[in-house]
Amino acid sequence: MTCYSEEHISFLKDGYRTMPIGELTEAFNDRFGLDKTKRAVKAALERRNIRAPVDEHGRHRGLYRKGRVAHNRVEAGHERKVGDDFILVRQPDGTDKMKHVAIWESHNGPLPEGSVILFLDGDKTNFDIENLELLTRRELLMANMRHYNHVDEKLKPPVLSLSKLLAKIGTLEERRK
Repeated sequence: MTCYSEEHISFLKDGYRTMPIGELTEAFNDRFGLDKTKRAVKAALERRNIRAPVDEHGRHRGLYRKGRVAHNRVEAGHERKVGDDFILVRQPDGTDKMKHVAIWESHNGPLPEGSVILFLDGDKTNFDIENLELLTRRELLMANMRHYNHVDEKLKPPVLSLSKLLAKIGTLEERRK
């Protein structure tokens, strides 16, 4: 364990208010002719309970000050795979949306509440608009109960129609009660 002098600690404490830890470590090593790592400097600060400065709202003022861009920031349109099935697309507002939903919405407007998008052929990488169908959650439930994704291609349209009909009957029966 290396001992830090009062001058070292004072320099680190003052510098921590204005510099990120990497810049502080470099300045510290230049000033005192040492070869400390970022980890060692950070540990020295933590051992002495020296914390990152906070702003007037009590939030830590860290590296991400106004105008600074995060190293892992992605632009609108960036795609990433989630699990084995779906692709998320970064939206202009900074949120992520499933790619098939974004494509459907670009053609038809916002997705109604309580609705989902079904891949008609069951292939979750086929984003053709003709392959995307808007369903209510109840219709999707009925389709899944009839093993829609596992039936023969010729039977998929009638199974989907039957599922929609049964979902509508269930909705009407609920309203009558």
